[in-house]
Amino acid sequence: MGTGMSTSLITVGDDPNDALRRYRLERELTQDQVADLVRNQIHAQTGKFERIDGGYVSKLERGLITWPGQHYRTAFEVVFNTQELGFYHKRTRRDADEVAATKRRSFLSLSGLVGLPAVPMSEAPTRLGHDYLDGLDARITELADLQRNVGGGLVRNLATAEQRSAMALRGSSMTPRVRARLSTQIARLAATAGWGQFDADDETTARELLACGMDAARECDDLGLIAHLAGLTARMEVQLLRPAEALAALRRAAGPKPPAAEVTCAALAARAHAVSGNRAAVTRQIVVAERAFAKVGPDGPVWAAYLNAGKHFADISDSLFVLFTATGRPDSELTSRLRTTIGLLPGERARTRAGAEAKLATVLYMTGAREEGDHWASAARTSVSGVRSARITHEFQRMDLARLALN
Repeated sequence: MGTGMSTSLITVGDDPNDALRRYRLERELTQDQVADLVRNQIHAQTGKFERIDGGYVSKLERGLITWPGQHYRTAFEVVFNTQELGFYHKRTRRDADEVAATKRRSFLSLSGLVGLPAVPMSEAPTRLGHDYLDGLDARITELADLQRNVGGGLVRNLATAEQRSAMALRGSSMTPRVRARLSTQIARLAATAGWGQFDADDETTARELLACGMDAARECDDLGLIAHLAGLTARMEVQLLRPAEALAALRRAAGPKPPAAEVTCAALAARAHAVSGNRAAVTRQIVVAERAFAKVGPDGPVWAAYLNAGKHFADISDSLFVLFTATGRPDSELTSRLRTTIGLLPGERARTRAGAEAKLATVLYMTGAREEGDHWASAARTSVSGVRSARITHEFQRMDLARLALN
């Protein structure tokens, strides 16, 4: 796209679209690749083939075109999984800006996170006690819940700031028991912040945070939390299609651990083997995960609060789905497990539910069931409203490509 051209020769509109350009660069897409994705999405929506190319995307980014047609806007929103792409009608820009600001304020107000910016080091207490950590516990739980519901794109910076503030507290005077509790909180925050960063496609920061969390978990000798962080690292490696690295991460959690950690590690081992197409190993690990899940009680560790029946079914379904995509042969239980997963997930688990619905739609498309696939694709788009997750964006792109392959 003219990368050798002097910037002085590039025409820029009154208001360059930095938002669209930022989303494209975050996903490491060229303007031509974005045009291909949008063109395919428009065809999926309307049956029409539009003549959109990288030059058109360039005009949008430079502000020469600020208000694409409705089908174009919708297609861009689907491709990037957001409505905040910087498009505006020139006569109503001021109104649009005010609406966007109001939405941001409403989100912060409703989520209760207005008071969550990092605590400056100068405000860290000289003597740290359990009372202070009680408030931190509440914020950690709220951040973790919010991330599971709306994705890492909206929560990662808040969680990262809170984690860094907690790290600064280590310089305060405290008893050994308080220090051990603080280490646990640092590890939990690193888990939430690390996965949030990866969910927003920042792998480098995610690895740094998860490594920091692992150090904190080892410092307080919390075997369950060590397994939880190893599991998150393994989950990241599986997403990146690196099964050997995923299994290596899980080996760091070898040894006795709470049932919740055993469930997570076995389910992720199943997914790692699924990437390699090892059906027998996948089946063995699913059996281990289901036996461990039967032992999970209501008094499990606080970091395992996310592990309910819906999440467990989602993890097992993910293993069978990955196996299907690796081998091209659907497991006889796959669609039924995905339907069960969707039924078990409440509305507030929007990200996990949307992922299961998108996977079900993908399987149906790949097996020729277009009408039912369209139903679940529509349901997934409804569930994902308000969610900011690069993982879901990738899932939707795979779903859309599966539908296009039917034509």
